[in-house]
This record gives sequence, structure tokens and C-alpha cells, in this order.
Amino acid sequence: MISFEQSKLNSGWHKGMLWGIVAGLFSSLYYVGSKYVYQSNGFYSGFVSIFSFVGIFALILFFSPSIRVLFKKNKNVKSKSNNNAVKQFFIVTSNKILSVLGMVLVQYAISLASVSIVNALVGFQYGLLILLVALFSKFYPKFFREDYTKTEIIQEFLAVLLIVVGLGLLI
Repeated sequence: MISFEQSKLNSGWHKGMLWGIVAGLFSSLYYVGSKYVYQSNGFYSGFVSIFSFVGIFALILFFSPSIRVLFKKNKNVKSKSNNNAVKQFFIVTSNKILSVLGMVLVQYAISLASVSIVNALVGFQYGLLILLVALFSKFYPKFFREDYTKTEIIQEFLAVLLIVVGLGLLI
């Protein structure tokens, strides 16, 4: 419901939503498998086991020619000023540090609690994301821009309400 849109490129349901459903199915398999590994091996051994396989899969993808071509430097791109490059480096580094910390904390929560409750709380991110985007686009329109129609506001409110109801049913 959150992804439903009316725009020049997409109208209603589109192919990207099917990929979202497929990703959701694989994510659920991953989280259930993670819980099984944590119950069998404990957190530290399970964490190393799980992310060893993730690392191996990433290496296999990295050596794929269609993926490696994406990492080649484009010679037509002009270099940015040194000050801008430092800002970009800080933003990317901060993002990666926070994402690793978040991922480790989610994995630890899965090792301690029910996978469905942890995933439901991770799903709560959507509601928070919608709220933050709305606030940032209002107060920082130079950096964040999102135009909302009344229909989109109602649609997103209903989607967040469904998430909250789903959380309530799981807990």
C-alpha cells in the first residue's frame, strides 16, 4: 500500500512491487534460518556462520563480469572539489557505520526474541521513514523534497495504520 503510486512512470501496481514481494519472501527465509542458527550455535558463532556465507556470496557476485563492470571508474565524470569530497566521504562513512551497527543489533535481537516480533519492529521503520521524510521536506526543502497530495497523505496514513495493527496482532 505504501508503494502504490500515481505518476507519469507508474500507475497503481507495477513490476517493482512484485520484486518487493519476492524480496520479502527471501528475507523471511533468511530471518527464520538466522533464528535457527542462533538457537543451535549461540549468538557469536551463529553471527560468524551466517555472515561467512553472506561474504562468500558477495565475493561470488563481485567476480561476476556483469557486476564488476559497475565498479569501473567513469572517465567522463569531472572530479568534485576536495571540500565536497570530504563531506561526501563523511556522509557515506557515517551511513555505513550506522547500518552495520543497526544490522548487528537486529541480529542480536533475533537471537534473543521472536523473529516475527523483531521483523514487525523493523517494519515499523516505514512509518517512521514516512514521518521523517515529511518533516525534512517541510523544514529542509533544499535537501529533501517530497510533494504530497491529499490522496497520498491518506494512503500513507492508512498504510502506517495497517503496520501498527499488524504489530499489535503479532505482539
